[in-house]
Amino acid sequence: MKAPIETQRLLVEIAELDARIAGLRHRDRHLPEQETLDELRAERTAAAGGAARARIRLEDVDRARSRLVGDRQSLDKRAARADATELGAGSSAGDRRELANEKGAVRRLIEETDQALADLTDERDAAAADVAHHGALLDELDSRIATAEITRLHALDDLGASLGSTQHRRAELVEKIPAELFADYESIAAERGAGAGLLAGGRCGACHMELARSSVAEIASFPLDEVVHCPECRAILVRPAGTE
Repeated sequence: MKAPIETQRLLVEIAELDARIAGLRHRDRHLPEQETLDELRAERTAAAGGAARARIRLEDVDRARSRLVGDRQSLDKRAARADATELGAGSSAGDRRELANEKGAVRRLIEETDQALADLTDERDAAAADVAHHGALLDELDSRIATAEITRLHALDDLGASLGSTQHRRAELVEKIPAELFADYESIAAERGAGAGLLAGGRCGACHMELARSSVAEIASFPLDEVVHCPECRAILVRPAGTE
């Protein structure tokens, strides 16, 4: 196959553009800004779980405290009844002993209930602080996520613009390449990854292999419009400017 050397050299630029397009598409699939956003969203999900557990704990403490407050009120009524009974109690030793036992039992229960209420008050303070902490954390994460979403959109816009301009330039060059030559390039690129490379310093620009001197000498013996291929990777091997 023959093609003007200037046309062959366009293939090297197309190969470079193809490498850039591949890199941009890889970046699109592994966008750092997307990974940052995903990490923040995962962190928020975990924080939301922690916030839910903190709220449940606070609700449990409040329910337990409400029950104890009711128990304390019942004990106050029980103590009042004991006091009233004491005022009208008979003089028998048995009555006095029974009343004393009742008042002692109520007093102990009141002390225990008051201690339990004090403990629950401390626990509620800690639970409320935990709820507030998780709420502040969620607010912070929401703010960071909003910023990350904007950053991701900017990155996607920049990526799309770069990809669009690169593809446009490639399309312009493809129009200048004979169909048969470009089909050869695309077939090799699909199989090998790089369809063309510049021969520089005895090294193939497509596979970066250093060629044997005999191969380099043989390539140099061909007319410049002769399309030659790398003996190592089969890429179209284009001779550089200055070899005319």
